[in-house]
Amino acid sequence: MLPPAPPPKSRKGWVIGLSIAVVVLVLCCGCLGLGGFAVYRAIGSEKDRARDNTAEYLDALKDQQYEDAYTMICKRDRDHQTKEQFVTEQTAKPKLVDYDIRGTSISREDGVEYQVRTHLKFQGGSSQNKQFDVVSDDDHLRPCP
Repeated sequence: MLPPAPPPKSRKGWVIGLSIAVVVLVLCCGCLGLGGFAVYRAIGSEKDRARDNTAEYLDALKDQQYEDAYTMICKRDRDHQTKEQFVTEQTAKPKLVDYDIRGTSISREDGVEYQVRTHLKFQGGSSQNKQFDVVSDDDHLRPCP
């Protein structure tokens, strides 16, 4: 007579172990994905603020509200030019009648956080492409013209 056959080995341990590994992997990837998305949203939101603050500055120039425009520029430029000098300079320039914002990019070098590319149109028909550096001053993003 032959000895009895060994009982079949259970695969239950492998199934449980693989299931746990898959769950852990999905959770880790999900957390990384959510973290990456949060960073992406934060940068996008800040980029929008850089663009919007530059547009607000250009609107003030367009409306010839030069004193208001002066308060919107970065500290570095305000330190090099008084409000009166700024107003006199802007008054002497051709009037800004329209502008297009062509794009905003992240810079993060030499204190510059963003660069906003614009196309400016002036009274008399002239136009100019201009890039504004946007920096963080006192927790505000401000264009440096």
